[in-house]
This record gives sequence, C-alpha cells and structure tokens, in this order.
Amino acid sequence: MANFYIQCTGTEMMNFRPHPSRSVHGAGGPRASRSKSNWRQRHTELVEAMSNARATKRAMAAGLPLPPPPPPSANPDYVQCPYCMRRFNETAAERHIPICKVKLHQSSSIRVRQNRILS
Repeated sequence: MANFYIQCTGTEMMNFRPHPSRSVHGAGGPRASRSKSNWRQRHTELVEAMSNARATKRAMAAGLPLPPPPPPSANPDYVQCPYCMRRFNETAAERHIPICKVKLHQSSSIRVRQNRILS
C-alpha cells in the first residue's frame, strides 16, 4: 500500500485513490455495524458434529447399531416461517413468507402437512 502511494504521489491517480491513513469505515471502524458474533456457539456445534461423526464411523466399523442422530442446531439469526416451519435469514424470510402464505391457501397438501407438524 505504501509503495502504491509513493508511486501515485504527484499524479492524477491521487484524486481517485483514498489516502491510506484515512478510515474508509468511519469512526466506528469496520465492525461497528455488524451484529454480535456467535463464533463460540458455531465452534461448539462443529466440535459436537465432528464427535458424532467419529462415533458413527466407529459404530459402522464395529458393526454396532448407529447412535441416534444429534438434534438439529437452531441458528438464532434465522426467522422461522409460520406456515411451513422452515428457517431463513431475514432477507430470504421476507421473500419466502408471502409466497408460502399464498401457497398454503392454494394447496391442501401443504395444509395437511402443516396440521401434522402442529399436532
């Protein structure tokens, strides 16, 4: 970056390239607008998934019955569709939920599935 700055000094390129000492992200820095990171939860889920995979692999090799599958992990950032119970990120949920609402009223098969889920 410094070499580029030195090469561009005194040329028209300096009008188009921001100065390296100026902050591009503003006063808050690059992480000011991000939501809180949940890396620890994701790491724990990864470690548990690896452990479950090893246990399944050992059971298969030994010819033993397979251990029960782990419970599905729920991402707290996802929004659940009230019609089909699937989970989406916010932008996808905004697109999906109106479509799913219309489809629910059009198709009786989805209505039957919804009743099974709620029962």
